[in-house]
Amino acid sequence: VKEKEIKESEERKQQRAGWNVLEKQYEEVRCAADAKNVSGDSFWRKEERRLVLEIQRIKDKLRGIEE
Repeated sequence: VKEKEIKESEERKQQRAGWNVLEKQYEEVRCAADAKNVSGDSFWRKEERRLVLEIQRIKDKLRGIEE
């Protein structure tokens, strides 16, 4: 039982670290994209959407583990 708890704890730490990296990337993409001058199909918009979806996936997974 203790080994399982340690493994889950390590997994949560890794996921949170990944989440932090993705949020920093999102901030960089978001800041780099000037909303008035960037089309919806631009690299920046696509990257922003990809990061938002990945962040949400990690959040959902963390919530599932913590429940």
